Amino acid sequence: SVLESAEFEMVCSDGSTFPVLVSTSAVRDAQGKFLRCNTTMVDITERKAAETALRESQRFLHTIADQMPGVVAYVDSTLHYRFANAEHKRLFGLDSDAMIGMRVSDCLPEDVWSDVEPRLLAGLAGEPQSFEAWRNDAEGKATYIRASYLPDIQDGGVQGIFVQAIDI
Repeated sequence: SVLESAEFEMVCSDGSTFPVLVSTSAVRDAQGKFLRCNTTMVDITERKAAETALRESQRFLHTIADQMPGVVAYVDSTLHYRFANAEHKRLFGLDSDAMIGMRVSDCLPEDVWSDVEPRLLAGLAGEPQSFEAWRNDAEGKATYIRASYLPDIQDGGVQGIFVQAIDI
């Protein structure tokens, strides 16, 4: 039997602490009789520091993107949002956090989707897209936008599309 690994704070004799990952498994004889436990403790201080630094970096970059005066998003190769800034709320009435993992077609009005779908598909084929169009914001106000869809090309393949749109 193996117990799930668990994280704990280890307390040293001087009162200081550090994070550890504890794993335990039972050792049994040929008949299945319990003999002993093997327990492993691993110092995960560096991993925890890296996780904290990553969270802070993500928060920082998201804060920057949320302050930009336009829509910024990343759409993956299956046309699902992987990133969306706060401007989506004003333009489309959508919470950017709720959009993550959703299909683009489920987030946009049908008329907008029918216009952007071929552009997104062209972007996924490696062709950058740039266009201007009228859009109605979440309150129904007509807004003229300039949009760019830039393919994210890595290792010779398109991984997704960087989306940027600004009210002009």
